[in-house]
Amino acid sequence: MSDKTQLERIQQTEVELLRVFVDYCERHHLRYYLSDGTLLGAVRHGTIIPWDDDMDVQMPRPDYEAFIAAAQAELPAHVFLQNYKTDPEFPFPITKLRNSNTTFIETGLAHLHMNHGIYLDIFPLDGVPSRAEHLRRRQKLLWYAYAISACNGASTKNCNLRGKISMAGLRVLTAFTTSQKILEKGEIFRRKDAYDESPFVYSSYNDACDERAWFGEGKLVPFYDFNCRIPENADACLRAHYGDYWQLPPVEERCPPHHVVVCDLDKPYTEYMK
Repeated sequence: MSDKTQLERIQQTEVELLRVFVDYCERHHLRYYLSDGTLLGAVRHGTIIPWDDDMDVQMPRPDYEAFIAAAQAELPAHVFLQNYKTDPEFPFPITKLRNSNTTFIETGLAHLHMNHGIYLDIFPLDGVPSRAEHLRRRQKLLWYAYAISACNGASTKNCNLRGKISMAGLRVLTAFTTSQKILEKGEIFRRKDAYDESPFVYSSYNDACDERAWFGEGKLVPFYDFNCRIPENADACLRAHYGDYWQLPPVEERCPPHHVVVCDLDKPYTEYMK
């Protein structure tokens, strides 16, 4: 199988996960928006970016909480709703929908005993009173992220001396806690300000702080053979994140962003777990 054919199959698997997600949200009147590179692909290409290998959506915190509380019961049997509450070794403050019949084991996560199927990323959007406050909170959020890495035995093989010393110190500080407890504390911290009462919003892994008014209820746009919601002012979101987003990157940069140990579209990840 050529790399191009494999990428196309990965993308198609992700599109099917997105279709499941969108169907659930539309039936239950939950707000969501295509985000990051997926939003860029929808606006600029009308599909996923041709060289991308993942898909991202965002949900306001109230809708996100409603989704993770009830969605699994209505999802197809092979689709797993993954977060730190449903999959104890999952190390991120977000949720993924995983196709459990596939394998996509990423470098740096291969040592974790969790679902490693191809996925759709679902990011909660949280409120914040100002951009200045967002900058202050980022420092604590970074600490949470590094602490979780330390708890989960992240490799320091490619770190410089300072990074290795910092990780060693974090491992001492987190020796008597768990990544789940740190994730719970981080989630409480992120929920300090109600989404619908805040002028600005941000997501877990996005350094940008956006105006809540840009999102609204979202608007439907064609995406493959179905419709998906994007922020009402998608142009403002894209310009804030990418600048001149109509400008294509150099050809040498048009490559999948994720590094994987194993990618198998025909076998479940459980066949590769040790």
